[in-house]
Amino acid sequence: MDLSKSIEQLESAVWEYNPYPSNVVQREQRLRKLALESLSIDDLRFLIGQEIGLPYVLPLAFEHLAENPAAGGQMYPGDLLDSVLSVRAAFWEEQADLDRELIDLIPSVESLLELLRDEILPALRERAS
Repeated sequence: MDLSKSIEQLESAVWEYNPYPSNVVQREQRLRKLALESLSIDDLRFLIGQEIGLPYVLPLAFEHLAENPAAGGQMYPGDLLDSVLSVRAAFWEEQADLDRELIDLIPSVESLLELLRDEILPALRERAS
């Protein structure tokens, strides 16, 4: 996948400009025109939540999540994974390769949970006592 291209270029589909004064509509239109390599974690979270360009943005999200399952945009830690998990089931059924990549994240998520349970939470409890 060419990360220098935008979703519009990769889909060969330019959306007609929508002047509706909604932050969501305006952000959707703007992000579809950006090169994939310039999308932030929050941009990925947003696009995934809107189910825009999923075949292109999910692999980028998986890269971030493999490094840090709690990767977050501007909402809260873990919001990227939360948005991925909210994608409709029919999409995953149609995209077996991406579904496999999602499942491949399980060890990273388990490692984070172990770190929280075995080290971070006990350290916090000790500090509180």
